[in-house]
Amino acid sequence: MLKTKLLNSNPSFSKRRMIVFAVLFAVIGGFFLYRTFAAGPLVASLEAEQMSLPSGGSIITDTYASSGKAVRLRGSGVIQGIVSLPSSLSSYSLVAKATKCHGKWPSMRVELSGVQLISTTVSSSGWTTYSASSNAASGNRNVYISYTGGSACTTDLYLDVSRFYGVSVGTPAPTISLSATPTSVSAGSPSTLTWNSTNATSCSASGAWSGAQPTSGSVSTGALNTTSTYTLSCSGSGGSANASTTVTVTAATPPPPPPPPSSAFFYSASSFWNLPIPSTATIDPNSSAMVQSLLGSANSSAGTPIAVKSYSVAAYYADANTPRTTVSFTTNYNGGATKFLNVPIPANAVPANGTDAHMLIIDKSTNCEYDFWKAAKSSTGAWSAGVANALLKTETGTFIKPAIPTRGSSFALGGGLILPSEMAAGVINHALVFSMDAQYVKGGGPVLPSYTSDGQSTAAGTIPEGARVRLNPALDLNSLGLNSWQKIIAKAMQTYGMYLGDRGGGLTLYALDPKSDIFSNITYPWGDVTYAYMPPSLYGNMQVMTLGPQQSQSYSIVQPPAVCGSTLQ
Repeated sequence: MLKTKLLNSNPSFSKRRMIVFAVLFAVIGGFFLYRTFAAGPLVASLEAEQMSLPSGGSIITDTYASSGKAVRLRGSGVIQGIVSLPSSLSSYSLVAKATKCHGKWPSMRVELSGVQLISTTVSSSGWTTYSASSNAASGNRNVYISYTGGSACTTDLYLDVSRFYGVSVGTPAPTISLSATPTSVSAGSPSTLTWNSTNATSCSASGAWSGAQPTSGSVSTGALNTTSTYTLSCSGSGGSANASTTVTVTAATPPPPPPPPSSAFFYSASSFWNLPIPSTATIDPNSSAMVQSLLGSANSSAGTPIAVKSYSVAAYYADANTPRTTVSFTTNYNGGATKFLNVPIPANAVPANGTDAHMLIIDKSTNCEYDFWKAAKSSTGAWSAGVANALLKTETGTFIKPAIPTRGSSFALGGGLILPSEMAAGVINHALVFSMDAQYVKGGGPVLPSYTSDGQSTAAGTIPEGARVRLNPALDLNSLGLNSWQKIIAKAMQTYGMYLGDRGGGLTLYALDPKSDIFSNITYPWGDVTYAYMPPSLYGNMQVMTLGPQQSQSYSIVQPPAVCGSTLQ
């Protein structure tokens, strides 16, 4: 059609039409050049249609997509996949486009095994390449692409292909060694930073120091009054590298913790969830190495997430009038049981978004808490779950060995949740729960108070499920640049700490899903978002409390308390 029009047009067609065609061909040529350009050789690629699609995602045909297909995503969610890297990376690119609604474009965030690569707004209706540098090592890596559409209406995000580029042959990547002497000082004392790099042409400092630095050198920190983390980034023709070291500042007498709360929403006042860390508690000898695992899992410039509207826990009330139903099991993780009988599930119950589909029900007539993993309701109204069990809300908040839990640890779903009432009151009077990347969760069994674990890593410095971690109580929270609600959470980390309860896609805390009905008019100070964020630098100031021995574990049917009136079969 275009050729016919050109042949039939007047030879002196308008200057305006010539400009339009020139721009059109320049854009098309530039588009393909931009899509294929990257530093270093291509070592792997991952088509969007090869990834696990979230609810609402679909595969479409697109002539201009790399394989003739692309993925269309609506609203908000997470798409994930696995890529095998034969060598370390120098850069990454993703081809995407979007449609806007009411002037709003969708936002997109790309993570490679917990490390953020891209966080941006996709504001082009044509295929566009988004690129970032990366120094990921070889091996299997998880790719997570989270996206958020508009709130007034739904936007579309289209994904084509992710490409992974290695370091150019013959160009070695930079290396950095950075250390502090000593690594622990009393308040008001200095430490000395020493560093050396190879294959680097420039270095810059961040964290507790800043500015350009030589490729090797030594410098005093000056008098320190708070625990500080120093990061050095060096670049060369072969890529870039980062290194960090932390200097811990000890206080003569840490402030005493507040008394235990007189009452607790979840579990008894004497539960480990609701007791502050005593002043006599000790730090594990291997704490520094394990804190590096925390930093590895928290390595994200956007911040470490608090799961709110996805991968959190949705909680509902039941009572003596709530109809009871049978829940069929869809996995073989239930010690031989195939169904859960006589379970009270209110009509308005909806699991949390995300593949874990966690749901919690509190029966006010019996004080029983029902926990569900991968909960689902069919079109006929029948309920199913990967795992489900019940315990008394007035007890300790952990499923005693060898019951089947709904987290990797034996912790009940109410344990460690951030509640809207606490944020409104300005204080959290209990420990928090968190998850980490699988590569940082230690195998070999849990430590008490957890009786189970799905940790599998054998690497040094990894952390077992059940471990209690705290923010250094000597740290001045006003020195960290936290906003008011971040200080509330950080104070709970200092006073009560947080327990490693599961493995997941990065270091994550959990807040009660706003769709829950156990509190009315749920609002949070961070607004209507899927994830709120804490600064990742906070985790360099953590301390791992002394660990007990790892526990052996086995699984079988353990019936809920008789008062619940429900049975596993």
